[in-house]
Amino acid sequence: MDSFHKNTPAYLVATALFILVVILYLPALKFDFINFDDTTYITENPHVRSGISISGLRWAFTTGYSANYHPLTWLSHMIDCTLFGMRPGPHHLANILLHALNSVLLLFLLYRTTGHPYLSLAVATFFAFHPLRVESVVWVSERKDVLSAFFWLLTCHVYVEYVRRKERLSGHTLAYISMIVCFLCGLMAKPMLVTLPFALLLMDFWPLGRFSLSRKGCSALPKLLYEKLPLFGISIVWSLLTFLVQRHGGAVVSPDIHPLAMRAANGSITVLQYVKNTLLPSDLSFFYPYPEHINHVLLIISILVICTISTAALRYRNRLPFLLFGWFWFLGTLIPVIGIVQVGSQAMADRYTYIPHIGLFTAVVWTCSHFTASLPSGRKIAFSSSVTFIIALSLLSARQLTFWKNSRTLAMHALSICEQNAVAHHTLGISELSARNYSAAYRHFKRALQLRPAFEEAQVYSGITLAESGDLRGATGTFREVLSRNPENRFARINLGVVLYRCGKTELALKEFLRVKKMFPDDPEADRNIAIIQKKPAD
Repeated sequence: MDSFHKNTPAYLVATALFILVVILYLPALKFDFINFDDTTYITENPHVRSGISISGLRWAFTTGYSANYHPLTWLSHMIDCTLFGMRPGPHHLANILLHALNSVLLLFLLYRTTGHPYLSLAVATFFAFHPLRVESVVWVSERKDVLSAFFWLLTCHVYVEYVRRKERLSGHTLAYISMIVCFLCGLMAKPMLVTLPFALLLMDFWPLGRFSLSRKGCSALPKLLYEKLPLFGISIVWSLLTFLVQRHGGAVVSPDIHPLAMRAANGSITVLQYVKNTLLPSDLSFFYPYPEHINHVLLIISILVICTISTAALRYRNRLPFLLFGWFWFLGTLIPVIGIVQVGSQAMADRYTYIPHIGLFTAVVWTCSHFTASLPSGRKIAFSSSVTFIIALSLLSARQLTFWKNSRTLAMHALSICEQNAVAHHTLGISELSARNYSAAYRHFKRALQLRPAFEEAQVYSGITLAESGDLRGATGTFREVLSRNPENRFARINLGVVLYRCGKTELALKEFLRVKKMFPDDPEADRNIAIIQKKPAD
């Protein structure tokens, strides 16, 4: 792997890829934090804002705050705050560098396992420059995406080393332990990595060739499954832990709202949408509303597409092993976020394709290469097509970047795609509230509630808007209305306590904060407000 092609060292190609990725995303260094999750993760999170500390480390490894357990992600944000404070540019730069590094790791992973330099470079480049990457890279809160993917790719590299050492019967135990450590680090960055053992099994099929799907070749499969039992065990335990944390945090949507049949149907349509957005990326939004009704025509088309490609991948598994590898990597790694267990109110998300795209691009590039190789001008066609596609992807990504400049431009772009987007109205409302445009903010929160009557956060923010504009009685009534339906809504209870405190009702305010503290022992806002009140004599 020293030489990429003839006299071109591989590290020069990797360095060029790294630099080009950084250049593409450099405009993001001037972007703001986004008021969608960045507040929860960074700007209004005292544990993170305080930077690295013993108490912060303890909090990161014990908290289920924001309905997630990802201690390494919290630590990475704390490190940024320690080094750079609250300037958004360096926080963005950390994401950009991780993404550029991931692109290089993907290049070397494919190169060292397949020996095909140009095809590996094509996959890594498509992955690096695709517009669907923008959300994961530019949204600071999605540090968990790029950080977990780094550990995913590192685990794959260590796994390849483990396989090679096992074949040489030397040092493979240490490599296996290193692989488990990398896997655990990835899970502590984002739980989506629970599908990694499945992906390693696909790598065993192709490109490592440790088993085949013939009668004789399948005899090695039980041994390979046994080899990965610790990894599958960790995945099962981590999946249960993640579900419990997300359910406790209120992120798991009730089956009464979205029945299983509807979730499965939407998941099928989402797969088709991801494929479409891969080939023709347009109308990309930071939030895609969950459909009120399933489009049955799209459902039938999506099922046909999934079944057709899956059947072809299985049928031509010996002739086109890369198709089976890439397509089932794509489908398999999407399973945690496809909505079978619905977490959040989105129908889909661009960020969910970060790891699945590795498989899809591998399948497309290797399959196209297979069929163009026999053509008279196959190499020229493949090269010109790849360059054209990369240039188009880069231009589309550069345009997509501009929408992430700040919360206002992001929300307005989403509304230009779909006006009936409650979350976009809500995000724009928060932006207006920050600018003290109270009437505009209140109008957007009300529109969000019209589109989604059960949108409690929008109702709480409408109460905050009333409070900021001086209507403390109206704000109190709004918060109490939310709590009458959901007594465990910490956001409403925190803000009710704040309004009661502003009204001079200190004892009542303290009761609200203590109740939040009882429900959520690690809540930073409750801690801060209790400390403020306890420094002041009660009324």
